Amino acid sequence: MALKFATVVLTARQARLALVFCRGKATTVTSQSDMNEEAKPMSQIPGPKGLARISSTFQSARNAAASHKWIQRRHEEFGPIFRESTGVIDLVFLSDADAVEQLLRQDGKYPERVQIDHWLDYRKRHGIPTGLVMADGPHWHRLRRVIDKPMLKIRAVNSYAVEFNDVVAEFIARMHRVRRSDNSIPDLAEELFGWSVESIGRLLFEKKLGCLSDQRDQETQAFIDSVHAVFESTREMIFLPSWAARIVMRNVWKRHEEAWGTIFRVANDIIGAKLRQIQEKGDDGSEVGFLASFVQENTLSIEDIYSNVSELLGAAIDTTSNTTQMTLHEIAKNPQVQGRILEEVNRVVPPDQQPTAEHLKDMHYLKAVIKETLRMYPTAPVVLRILQQEATILGYTIPKGVSLAVHLYPLGRNPKYYDDPDEFRPERWLRDEGNKKIHAFAWLPFGFGPRMCVGRRVAELEMQLLISQLVRKFHIEPVSHKPMRMKTNLLLMPVDPVEIRLVDRVKT
Repeated sequence: MALKFATVVLTARQARLALVFCRGKATTVTSQSDMNEEAKPMSQIPGPKGLARISSTFQSARNAAASHKWIQRRHEEFGPIFRESTGVIDLVFLSDADAVEQLLRQDGKYPERVQIDHWLDYRKRHGIPTGLVMADGPHWHRLRRVIDKPMLKIRAVNSYAVEFNDVVAEFIARMHRVRRSDNSIPDLAEELFGWSVESIGRLLFEKKLGCLSDQRDQETQAFIDSVHAVFESTREMIFLPSWAARIVMRNVWKRHEEAWGTIFRVANDIIGAKLRQIQEKGDDGSEVGFLASFVQENTLSIEDIYSNVSELLGAAIDTTSNTTQMTLHEIAKNPQVQGRILEEVNRVVPPDQQPTAEHLKDMHYLKAVIKETLRMYPTAPVVLRILQQEATILGYTIPKGVSLAVHLYPLGRNPKYYDDPDEFRPERWLRDEGNKKIHAFAWLPFGFGPRMCVGRRVAELEMQLLISQLVRKFHIEPVSHKPMRMKTNLLLMPVDPVEIRLVDRVKT
């Protein structure tokens, strides 16, 4: 049953403070003008109407790869809130940070996200339980409590730095081998995919997967290709329910099914081999890694271990590698940024050492560079929620059960929150240099609250270790100065390959 709201008159400051104390409760609007007017029904939320709405559905399906741009244009046309049908779902979009805060602070014990029907359909038909990425309700909450410990606890994550540094050393050695005569890297994206999988493999399985060898394992390559295929085929089918996609997009559906089959087959082989190794060693306490902790503590069933580790392995490929790719693109374009990173690394890390988790605590500018990259190029570009109780947001009463979307691309480029939003300016995040405070809910690349990305700390550690060492070893230069075009393939990624040169730094 929807909660009823008491009508109160608050100053704008009091309203913002009130939001902090209303987690799990329905909240009123935050702007003074909204509080002075009677809330309007959801039907009056601006957006395409009538025939224009029907046309918009087909337009959004046809232009799915440019969805970040058309959503930005919609906000420019309709304002901070609009409503639009995207085929199988009716969404309310938000780009006002106060309203986004209100939405996310209403999360209860089990925050609900819009799920991808096609992915759930595959699991149901093949008897595969949902892992943390796709679960909801009490099942999700149980998984989250178990997996948070090795993935989000700072001490646990920092302990992976040695292994991640080993992967960085392998990556740098490979860069020396694959560079062309002009110092350019033939396929930066593919190389970063390999680095990303190898890194998460060390965490999950404590073994080399061979992703950075000159002869990459065929099964590992098949896994990487299949993850790409799942995202690509999902983007093509996302505007149809799964039953309809199976009928009218048979070739795409077949490609989608085969990709999932390969993902689970390869992942299960790797997981199974590690579990057998753990069982053979017995309960002598010598195995203390990621999987061993679940086995020894008996916190997850074998089925849960397989489904969750498969999802974590797949989720790590495009997300971390694409963010790193765009960071290197901006570092190459902005030599002053690169110079400041180099100065910071040389000041913090002794010349004969690799950076450690302790060193990274003092690399504030490097962290600002990655944060600025995620503002401009949010790899996971949408935060989705299903409203758990009726709420009044930006002057509109929205019923329980409605799906709301916060698209991070227009939010991150909103001049209301960012000065010169199209400029790459990492220093905007350094408060000690006199920069203004940025609204916490205008930057959400990892989500918020209980459903914040479980891999956030691991991904940040991986990227910080790699970028700091690449900048120290190489002068990173752009091959071209063409503007970067982006596309949405469920994830936000570059249309054209990012091309850079890695020129050896002269030791002084």
